[in-house]
Amino acid sequence: MNPSNHQARFFSNDGRPIRVLRYIHEYTHMHKQAPTIREVCDGCDIPSTSTMNYYIEGLMEFGCLEQPELSREGNAKSRFLRLTETGLNNIGLEYVVCQTCGIGHIAEKLPNKE
Repeated sequence: MNPSNHQARFFSNDGRPIRVLRYIHEYTHMHKQAPTIREVCDGCDIPSTSTMNYYIEGLMEFGCLEQPELSREGNAKSRFLRLTETGLNNIGLEYVVCQTCGIGHIAEKLPNKE
């Protein structure tokens, strides 16, 4: 199977992968830590952790999620999900670094002006 066809089929699956990305982003923003698999299941109305693992593995395969190294603070292994720049782009956000102060933040993507 062509990899791009696989990706297109994965992302056209009832919008669930995008819902999963949005939920992870919103949860992390609100709680200052990543959600567990079960919390993502509950937040996205997906009853099976097995199904959720399928989505998470696919999102990792396509570069939308990553599993960072555990920090010295001892983050629980169950809270490992972090959106990448590709993941942010898929939900209409981008990571922007301020030209003045050099601090990065997440902002809504502006439409291209042509």
